[in-house]
Amino acid sequence: MALWWKDRPPYNKWSKKSEIFHKFPVDAAVRAKWLTKIRRDKFTPTVNTRVCGRHFQPGDFAVTAGGLRRLQSGAVPLLFSWNEYTLPTPRQNSNMNIVTF
Repeated sequence: MALWWKDRPPYNKWSKKSEIFHKFPVDAAVRAKWLTKIRRDKFTPTVNTRVCGRHFQPGDFAVTAGGLRRLQSGAVPLLFSWNEYTLPTPRQNSNMNIVTF
């Protein structure tokens, strides 16, 4: 299973700066949906708990006038290993030369 939460902002040793993490929603109904979908027993998110943006569908994001991707209100993380979704591996840089000795 992919590492999908973090408890220490802004970045811990498991995250990459290119990944976007989202706070749990304040709205109780949406927050309950998030907790149901992530399937963590006896889990209570803190103010610092985040969910990786890779667990949301592409349509869950909106682009602001400034070009930033923002999670839309009411979006719920759905993409997990138990629903047969695999997170894509990051693309390798095609300009990278590998040298072995």
